[in-house]
Amino acid sequence: MGVGVYLILLFCFVLLLVLSRLKNNSLTRMAPYLILALFSGFRYQVGVDFESYESIFQSIVNERVDTSFIEPGYFYLVRIVNHLSGTQQLVFLAIALLTLFFIYKYIEGNSNDFFLSSFIYLTLGPMYISSFNGIRQALAIAIFAYSIKHIKERNLLKYIGLILVASMFHKSALFLLPLFFFLDRKISYLKSAALFAGIIVVTQTGLIQRALSVSMYSSYLDYRQLQMDNSVTLFLLLSLVLVFLGKPASNSTNWRIFYNLNLLSFFTILSAFLTSDLSNMIFMRLNNYFFIGYAVFIPLNVNRIKQKYMAYTLTMMFFLAYFINTVLTGRTILPYNTNFNLFNLMN
Repeated sequence: MGVGVYLILLFCFVLLLVLSRLKNNSLTRMAPYLILALFSGFRYQVGVDFESYESIFQSIVNERVDTSFIEPGYFYLVRIVNHLSGTQQLVFLAIALLTLFFIYKYIEGNSNDFFLSSFIYLTLGPMYISSFNGIRQALAIAIFAYSIKHIKERNLLKYIGLILVASMFHKSALFLLPLFFFLDRKISYLKSAALFAGIIVVTQTGLIQRALSVSMYSSYLDYRQLQMDNSVTLFLLLSLVLVFLGKPASNSTNWRIFYNLNLLSFFTILSAFLTSDLSNMIFMRLNNYFFIGYAVFIPLNVNRIKQKYMAYTLTMMFFLAYFINTVLTGRTILPYNTNFNLFNLMN
């Protein structure tokens, strides 16, 4: 199936979002996310890492894998699925259901515009579409997004608990532990400038490389360089605009958290451009955690603009165009095939 299946997905998703406005309850609000989970969970040979995950599944099942390279959460999920005579496709479906559940809870609990936040999550490529490629980190990102509620509530133990759960699927989530102590704080322009200066120092002096070489993340030093295309530049400009657009309304805790996530996203993407001796993939992977904040922060900004209707319409048109472009140019997501074989009935 070609581009049309993604347009049908978008149409059905938006239709369910509209219906959830007409009949607002938890069931109708979850329905659009269930559609996304099923679309993701039943895909076959779609995504960069699809074949790699199939290989990992077989290695775990046949006990031929070095478990030190696979996070325990994913390892035991595969073991449980295999015990139930399930296939790799069931693993994809389980991960998709968990990911979309946490994303739903995140948007429902933080956004002032459920419709627009949900629309952005689907149409902005590095969110939903990217989850086809890195399913383990996609789940870790979703768990982190949900854990933001505990930063608001200042509940350190629950936040740490969720981040540790996220790290069981992607160890990079451990980098998020310090966010509890400053993500809800007001960061002045002076502190932002100091942070920028610090980034210049660490990216140009090799401090990051030395720190990684003696840590559990030393394998990241072998990552290849990503091609920094126009979309990355666009995201850098978007985050820069929101740094200045969002600052005047940064009094509430909710606003400060998502403003700071945007600030972190800006500095992380900037670091990816500035570094040459270290793979920019490291920064872009880290940025995936911060990038999820746009699903909430953009609607927060759009809904406070005086010409709200025009701003809303332009925002929808922009992300619709971005989605169509992503689908048309995304070589790893086409053709879209399905596989409903969840259990190995021959055993």
